[in-house]
Amino acid sequence: MHDPSPEQRYLIADSTTRLHRRFAGVAGPETIERLLMESLDHLASARVTSWLPVLAERFAAERLRALAKLEHMIAGDRPHVLFLCTHNAGRSQMAAAWTTHLSGGSVEVFSGGSEPASEVNAAAVEAMAEVGIDMAAAYPKPWTDEVVRAADVVITMGCGDACPIFPGKRYEDWAITDPAGKGLDAVRPIRDEIRGRVEGLLSQLQVGLAGLSTAAIWFNNSSRIGCPCPPFALFGAPHDHRPRSPHDRPARHRSTQRPLPLRPQRRQVTDGGRVDGAPRRRRRRRVLRRLRAR
Repeated sequence: MHDPSPEQRYLIADSTTRLHRRFAGVAGPETIERLLMESLDHLASARVTSWLPVLAERFAAERLRALAKLEHMIAGDRPHVLFLCTHNAGRSQMAAAWTTHLSGGSVEVFSGGSEPASEVNAAAVEAMAEVGIDMAAAYPKPWTDEVVRAADVVITMGCGDACPIFPGKRYEDWAITDPAGKGLDAVRPIRDEIRGRVEGLLSQLQVGLAGLSTAAIWFNNSSRIGCPCPPFALFGAPHDHRPRSPHDRPARHRSTQRPLPLRPQRRQVTDGGRVDGAPRRRRRRRVLRRLRAR
């Protein structure tokens, strides 16, 4: 067991008070303090040891959420998904971040590793930042029994026999390349592959993609597979992927077209051949006459 310093003990006591207020009815102060000490021990290999109490509180909060789900103390029916890999530093972290982002918080997401690393893969953090997802606060952690038992779906990625097996759980194994030791250019395809798999998982769970319009979904999918598929191709409409010529481009939307010039008003010709002014000029003359009469 990790022997905390006096400063860490003070922070753990403060964390116990906060978590007890947050999870009142789920666990007592003694249980919460025990979870915090266990979490601190699990995370003792972290590279930045000064943040251990903060990370231990976050880890303990995840375990308490899992306990609340097991005790049927959580309102609603949000699905719980757990992503497991070896080091919990690349694939499982990106999958958890994608799931949280695409579901808009409609899915409770957990992640863990059989041999947690000391920090998250820097290339994975940078690759996710390119698509607007911040993983700077992510940290590697092991899985625990309560988190695995609370999960509705367990996704494994390369942890092999070390992955925990509980009867009655839905398991899926994703054969995804490990980004460990790879540069940013090599991590980008892995990031995009994980996104595609997460979108398929959310579709199976009947969870809509948050914050994405039809056009945005079309753009993301077409850029990933390299075809100019129109939006309706995503919903089963027939479409061929042959290259198109510039003449086959669809017409621009009305909102993007340039406004047409106003048609000039016709002038009327009298019997004597003299051209009368347009109605606009007649109105202008009437106004001028009224102003002069004043």
